[in-house]
Amino acid sequence: MNMGIVPCPESHVNQVWLMSPDGLDAERCLSPQLRNRADDLRWLVHVVAKKARRGETDRRGYVRLSSRVLRRVMSTRTMPAVVRAAVGGGVLSIDEHRIGRRTRGYRLGPRWRGRPLRWVAVQDERLAARVAREVDRLERLRLAVMLPIHHALCESQTLLTVEPEGDFAAAAIDPEPVRHRQQTILQQIRTGYPGRRVGTGRWYSPVSRLKRSLRPYLRLAGEPLGGYDLRCAQPRLLAVLLSAQLTQFVQCVATYSSTLFALCSSRAKWASHAPQSKCPLPDCVSADSSRDGCGVLSLGHVAAVASGAPRCGRDLGLFDELTLDGGLYSHLLDRCRAAGVDLGDPDAKGRAERDVVKLLLLRDVMAKLGGYPSEFEHVFRSEFPTVHRAVRWINGRHSPDDGCGAARSHGRLVRLLQRLESALVLETVAPALLPETPIVPVHDCLFAPVSHVPRVEQAFRDVFDRCGVRFALKRDVPRAPTTYLETSA
Repeated sequence: MNMGIVPCPESHVNQVWLMSPDGLDAERCLSPQLRNRADDLRWLVHVVAKKARRGETDRRGYVRLSSRVLRRVMSTRTMPAVVRAAVGGGVLSIDEHRIGRRTRGYRLGPRWRGRPLRWVAVQDERLAARVAREVDRLERLRLAVMLPIHHALCESQTLLTVEPEGDFAAAAIDPEPVRHRQQTILQQIRTGYPGRRVGTGRWYSPVSRLKRSLRPYLRLAGEPLGGYDLRCAQPRLLAVLLSAQLTQFVQCVATYSSTLFALCSSRAKWASHAPQSKCPLPDCVSADSSRDGCGVLSLGHVAAVASGAPRCGRDLGLFDELTLDGGLYSHLLDRCRAAGVDLGDPDAKGRAERDVVKLLLLRDVMAKLGGYPSEFEHVFRSEFPTVHRAVRWINGRHSPDDGCGAARSHGRLVRLLQRLESALVLETVAPALLPETPIVPVHDCLFAPVSHVPRVEQAFRDVFDRCGVRFALKRDVPRAPTTYLETSA
């Protein structure tokens, strides 16, 4: 299957190889004084092309790269000149950056986008050594923030396989950049590409970036996937965050997860050779610092932010009830219809009205950027005035800094909720299943071989009972589209 990438040569295994758009001559793009830095330009193009194909871009398709990263690999003295030459020659396009707020964005120039990529060997031995050091540094950083459960998840991921039909389904995806990205992800699953833990505690792996329509073609330990996820997850976690039981929930999760870590590690074959993590077990619940020893948001900080938020009134009870039974989106949909709110798909992707409500709840309420008027936000504020006030406070000027940026951040609430989600699902439920039941997490969902699905449900319910919280569960068994099955047959 042609993915637009020529396979990397197998000879000279110690040689560093870089991807470059077919037809790109790095030497001709640079002035005579800079031509000895052609490999620097190839490396920069390689990083931008690789991240773009993996989907690691912003909404406008730019790959965000810090100048500190560039200087660790490229020549410090000539790096600015090489970047200017690449932009002036149309090899790269750049986006503006804001000091302390947003790093500069890079993307391939219009002439080179969509071209097949070929492999070019690095000739500069010093650059090759710096690339090797940077790869080693990133790997050490990835391992340093991992808990024992994450090493177990890497072990489970090696049991994943992709059915041949998945390649045909991926080849039918439009547009072309999305198709190439999904084909790359399938290849990463086959080769056991490792996952990573981020600052909110979430676990990102190739499966978490795979389109839902391709999940039916995955096999875990030879069986189709099946699992359970939290219904109405983010709003339900918001109700827990604003409730009086949050402190008890945080303490229980930390204590219970520590016990399960010890039990899981004693039974797992990977525990003896897994790299030692610097993270405390259980997760630090002190409010003195916003981050634990791994640079991940601490549960104590989550509780501290929530305790400082304005107290909610009776509308929190209704919000709690609707998020528990999964009726929040339907309730807001009815109120929007009664108020005459236009629920046309803001992104024009053909979403159903209920899915549009989910999008607007995130975009216009829970992570609103700016003060633009929103009819949907007005409906939400009318139904849940004190909940809306607490959301604005957490994201607003009076909330404490969480170490993720400036003191005002529209994404702070979402980060806190993701930290609660990862503490509950990854650090509490998952250790109860491993190593007997291989699992693959996708945020608030745990997938397992379909024959193990009842055990996944029981693990969720045991944790809910132990921690004194209630969540509605939804069974998720990916199924291939009937029309595609008929076509491939």
